[in-house]
Amino acid sequence: MKFSLTGLIAIFVLLTSLFFFTEIIGIWYLFSVVLANICTLIVNFLVQKYFVFSNYDTNVARKQFIWFIVLSVGYLIVNTLLMYLWVTVIKWPYLYAQTLNVILLAMITFYINRKYIFV
Repeated sequence: MKFSLTGLIAIFVLLTSLFFFTEIIGIWYLFSVVLANICTLIVNFLVQKYFVFSNYDTNVARKQFIWFIVLSVGYLIVNTLLMYLWVTVIKWPYLYAQTLNVILLAMITFYINRKYIFV
């Protein structure tokens, strides 16, 4: 339940940031995806560490953040490639494509976070 709420927060931060960078600032959508994911990464780590997994151990926070970044870089690469496929090749709207990516990749990242990062 907590992870689902975190997911909603992450989706909100991601899509809001993506819209802001693309539509308000005028950055190309693929660069906007990268920037939006960086914003989401920071918020997501903090919420997952302290709220979802109730992990208050500051001694391992640095190591957890590094592994969280590694996972997020993998997420970012896959997300960006899928965005290119959905938007440029298939011609889907970028917000629809990003929403689909979030749903697909959330299942994978939850498992990895629970099993390996926030243990």
